[in-house]
Amino acid sequence: MKLFFLLRFSSQYFSILESRFSLIFAAIFFAFTLCVTGCVSISDQGLTILFSQPVEQLVSKISSDNSLELNESDETVENLQENEPSVINFASPLQRKLNIDHWRSMPIWPKPIAGVEEVRSLQAKPLFRWQHQGFIDLPAQSKDNQPETASTKALLDEKSPTSDESVAKIAQPKQMQPPLVAELQQIASRDHLSGWNATIILARQAPELLTSNHLNRLEELSLKSISYDIASGVRDESGLKPAQQDDSSEKIKLISNSMQAAAAEAWCYALAKQLGEATDIFTKTGLALQNEEISDAVRLELMRGIARKIKPRLIPALNRQMAESELQQTKVSSLTLAALDACICYAIQHPQSMSENQTAELQSVMTIDPESLDPSKLWPENIWDLRWHQDNQVVNRFGMWLALTKHPIAQSYLTRRLNHLEHSVQYHALRNLGLLHSETALEKLRDIVETRPGTSRAVALMAIGIQDEKLIYRYRSDEAAIVRLAIARFAGQHLSSESVKALQELADDEDLKIQQAVVQAVAGWPNEKAFPVLSTAFISGGVPTRNKARKRLEQRFDLVMTAIQDEQSDREDILKTISRSFQLASNANGVLFNESDSPVQSEKPEQKKIREHVRELLKQLGQSSDSSLKKDRHSREIISLFEQSPQAFDDVLNEQGMKQLEQILKQLSSLRISEAEKVVQLKNGSLQQRRRSAHYLAEQAKTKTLATWKLRLIAERLKQEQDLHVCRDLMMTIKQDTTQEARVVAQSGLTHTWPDVRILGCQYVQKQRVPQLAPFLLPLLQERNPSVQRAAILACGNCQNPLVIDGFKDAENTQQTGLRSLLGTVNRETELLVIAGMARLGDEQGRSELLKLSYSSETNTRRQVVRIMGELQDQRLVEHLIRIGWTEPAPDVRLAVLDALKNTVPLNQQPKIIASNSTKQKMQIWSEWFDESKL
Repeated sequence: MKLFFLLRFSSQYFSILESRFSLIFAAIFFAFTLCVTGCVSISDQGLTILFSQPVEQLVSKISSDNSLELNESDETVENLQENEPSVINFASPLQRKLNIDHWRSMPIWPKPIAGVEEVRSLQAKPLFRWQHQGFIDLPAQSKDNQPETASTKALLDEKSPTSDESVAKIAQPKQMQPPLVAELQQIASRDHLSGWNATIILARQAPELLTSNHLNRLEELSLKSISYDIASGVRDESGLKPAQQDDSSEKIKLISNSMQAAAAEAWCYALAKQLGEATDIFTKTGLALQNEEISDAVRLELMRGIARKIKPRLIPALNRQMAESELQQTKVSSLTLAALDACICYAIQHPQSMSENQTAELQSVMTIDPESLDPSKLWPENIWDLRWHQDNQVVNRFGMWLALTKHPIAQSYLTRRLNHLEHSVQYHALRNLGLLHSETALEKLRDIVETRPGTSRAVALMAIGIQDEKLIYRYRSDEAAIVRLAIARFAGQHLSSESVKALQELADDEDLKIQQAVVQAVAGWPNEKAFPVLSTAFISGGVPTRNKARKRLEQRFDLVMTAIQDEQSDREDILKTISRSFQLASNANGVLFNESDSPVQSEKPEQKKIREHVRELLKQLGQSSDSSLKKDRHSREIISLFEQSPQAFDDVLNEQGMKQLEQILKQLSSLRISEAEKVVQLKNGSLQQRRRSAHYLAEQAKTKTLATWKLRLIAERLKQEQDLHVCRDLMMTIKQDTTQEARVVAQSGLTHTWPDVRILGCQYVQKQRVPQLAPFLLPLLQERNPSVQRAAILACGNCQNPLVIDGFKDAENTQQTGLRSLLGTVNRETELLVIAGMARLGDEQGRSELLKLSYSSETNTRRQVVRIMGELQDQRLVEHLIRIGWTEPAPDVRLAVLDALKNTVPLNQQPKIIASNSTKQKMQIWSEWFDESKL
């Protein structure tokens, strides 16, 4: 306090003095202040150091702030107290995050499902192997108009290659914004832990800004064991290793091998960007590679980094490692993999040098002459011995290297690997065949696409890439979700009329993940191209997809839309308004929003004539006075016309009343028209016929929405049907629809006599979130059947109608109670569902009860509550989730907290977290992110 008071007084006093004498006196007064307060003792040498800098600079350091900020690079003041380490005043949250030695390794080669273009893009922007866990890239300024790099997309997880759901993410650092670069430059000027980390990151993100001092620091970090104070991050100058100091484990620590490896990677990358002769630029790194005292982690990064510019055969350590790897064909070391990585790195960075290999004569894999295949002497002589290696990682890398170098034996080698026992090897071989970019390899990939379904087909399609876009889009309706997902991401990377059509179809996919992938795929597209795709997702997608599309539309067009769109017509009205205001066209659902609103007015005259003719034929069909010959002629004409224009019959049948419709269908059924027969048999057929008809209609509904007349009759049949199999299939006909007719069918299910059918009705409301059916859910809340009551509670919580919270009085003035009336009257598990439903509907009591239950003594209850909080996606709960995550003792609940945070916070705002982080580390990153977001 005494020091602070004197400094504050001196700062205020000398701010009014303007002469040079005053500045000199200020510096003397500062030195005297330090002596008086006992903070330092100044000798003759100390005074010399003190005045070796310009006086103005010293005074500016004193008077620029009311508190004293020490820079350890200045030799003016060494220590404030004898027994306490220097304390750094962190100027920004980023500096605080970087003041930790926490580097983790990441894969540097894209997964096979990413396709060939992802590999070729590495020439301009590599995937850095080491990532700092405290560094969080700032989001792009334009959230929707920034193109998304292919490396940020979900990639195939090799550990479970046969699963369509096995998708992992590899994060590529985003392009940093100028303010962040400037801040990194400022932090990198400091000689302490945060400055070292900032230098490494700056070298990778903006190597053109590095000075000779930065390069020297990277060299030092890579090759020397530097120690620092754990509490402050300040460099330790004692010269002793941590093990030689008392209680060193709590005070002094050496930088980790991981940090040294990250520095070596950044050092080599920065040198590769320097102008000049490669051998001169990499002289120091080459000498360092010969140093036997450096760690293996640094050695392998130097091998990879040097190979960006230097021929692999000229790297002695790399050649030696290749020779050693020949001795062990069943085991693989990290250095062997690094040597292969170095060869791949050189092939990617020097594609023009690979053309010489294409002129070599084709040879057998068994008899290889390295000299003829490597006339330029680019590669280690022993690299060919790795072709027989049994380790999958070596096999995959060797195949990738062969493909990149265009060796004549590449296709033969890769084709053999297509029958490997390991699926991951097969997938890598498929992708590497695409890298050959030859007609024979393309034909092989086409054959794989036709013969192998699932993940193999998806990888093969991505390997074909832009060589045959038509083939890729041909499989956009493939039964495997992984194929459709890959096509959605491919379409997002290649803007064209075909990609727009493909994404519009996939926006209506039955898989919710694919729908959301479609919305994400157009993130970098211009508004006029993205609008048709987002419109389709907003109209036809599931509720989460519609919400995501709505947010994207709001961001693009700077508007606010209602969060709940009950009717499809409401959503169409919104899109029409956007279309007119911004002069955009969308063909979502076949309607051009900037044209006539009425599809009847825009129909072709031929369609109107066909419909009139159908009306006349149906009218004549019911006339009994006609001769049998005339009836036969009419019947044949109806059958023929029904096959040619089924939509015209649907339009006419939709116009009929219920009694007239049943009569017409009975007559059409007598003509053996299958569509009419199936519906008629639901009422008049035997049990087996009813079951077959119901199953037929359920299968038909999977691919398209049933005609209105069919749904009207299904609703009537469902009311009287007592066979559970028939009822279940009839309910399946509306599984994907929210039309008014579909809601009538669901209403019949909710009021059915069988409890299982009522449960199916509740499940429909829960999935489709139809607020109009809320009144029919209220009686089911009082059901004695616990399964029906549970299904009704879940449906109420998701129906988006607050009416179900307290209920209402019906036409007979009878109070229909809601969810709130169940509190305290049901068991604990059911009550949790009630509270969750109330919270989803925005009820404050439900939200408050949910917060209370998050502190329950039962682990299972806390886990369920946290999961529900994540489903709410309420940003107000983020702070609460982080708070309970710190104190939660159960590991499974902590994992649930992390999942809830990821579901609640938008992806482009989340902190960067690596899967290898521990749960505690992830919670710390989230906590720091939240603290920073409040600044």
